[in-house]
Amino acid sequence: MTETNKPIPQEDNIDLRRFLIKLVVNWPLFLVALSVAFAIAYLINRYTEPIYSVNASILINDERKSTSELLISALDRYGARKNVENEMAILRSYSLTRRALKELDFSITYYILGRVRESRMYNSNLFKVEIDTTKQTRYNYPIYFTIIDEERYLLEIDNNYKIKKILRFGESFNHPDFNFTITLDKNSYKSLRTDVKNKFYFVVNELNSLTNQYKGRLNVSTNEKKSTIINLSFSGPVPEQSADCLNKLCEVYLKTGQQ
Repeated sequence: MTETNKPIPQEDNIDLRRFLIKLVVNWPLFLVALSVAFAIAYLINRYTEPIYSVNASILINDERKSTSELLISALDRYGARKNVENEMAILRSYSLTRRALKELDFSITYYILGRVRESRMYNSNLFKVEIDTTKQTRYNYPIYFTIIDEERYLLEIDNNYKIKKILRFGESFNHPDFNFTITLDKNSYKSLRTDVKNKFYFVVNELNSLTNQYKGRLNVSTNEKKSTIINLSFSGPVPEQSADCLNKLCEVYLKTGQQ
């Protein structure tokens, strides 16, 4: 049987000449589109808060097997798997995360306002905010302040409150919704650049919403080949804080298993 070559339809041919002509004619549009794409990528990389991930593993030892489980391998494997699943549920639990956060005292989140973007502060000795827990506190509301010198700062609470007031470090600020005291470490303050406007803000975290937030950052999984090992990963913008949270979560979990 012989085959005949059929002619290729004209519309299936790539007309390179026509394409090049369109490219030359519309090159300003291509240039603008390319510039916009690069600008968007630059802004995302520059202004988006980076997220880091930390990891840990826990080995589950099943010391609660019955004699019948030890005699029957199938039941033994089933019991071990169920035990690991139960432990994973405990690690994902709201109560365990809440207990870990209470021991860590993440009640306040601090930020520094830079020229480009804001950054979170963690384990900084520059200043400390003490909340008067005996009085009303509004949660998750930004409270701004600018360091004037080692004795004074400018407090600003915008939007509905319109508060703008100069206070001394160590002086209590009292308001129906805000009651706190800010102290400054003078030695740490002296190391700051004097040509930079040192503006900060903080928010007081509500424990229940903070627990849900941190619980959502935790991922718990197992390796099928090593089903008695539980892998934990925790993501967040400050790797040191994420590591402390994950370590505390494991510590609280181990304490819970000993009770």
